[in-house]
Amino acid sequence: MIMMGTGLTVFGYAIVPTLLSEVKTESGADRDHIGPDAKWKSTLQEENMRQTVVLLTMLSVMLFAGTGASAMKHEATVDKGKALFNDPKLGTTGTTCNDCHKDGAGLAPAAERKDLEAIVNGCIKANLKGKALKPKSVEMQSLLLYIRSMGAVKQPAEKKKAVGH
Repeated sequence: MIMMGTGLTVFGYAIVPTLLSEVKTESGADRDHIGPDAKWKSTLQEENMRQTVVLLTMLSVMLFAGTGASAMKHEATVDKGKALFNDPKLGTTGTTCNDCHKDGAGLAPAAERKDLEAIVNGCIKANLKGKALKPKSVEMQSLLLYIRSMGAVKQPAEKKKAVGH
């Protein structure tokens, strides 16, 4: 009878495979001392190790892929800010920031303001009838990034005619 088992030892994020193997004969005697069967045992252990490594690799990819996606949910981005800017759920009136500031019109000067968080929360509370966002929240930071990206868009400079030509 052959009994092979696999154990996992977790150190932080590293998953280390550990083979726990017992190869027994029908009578229960250990097969390690039998010469011709040593090659058979070695081949069986190698195959089991390969399967274990493949399984652990697949498991690691699935676990860490989910972790990466989850971490991204907690980062402020311009795209999240744009989505919030156009989201009526930011308030209770059914309107959005974009209803008053079409495609960010007029927001370029606001991008430089030091009190931009207060201005954003003022609009959310007064105009959208929503709850103020916490200053350090992903939502507020995303809105600020989006509004500041409006100020980052520079108009092309006028071309000056060369003097003397």
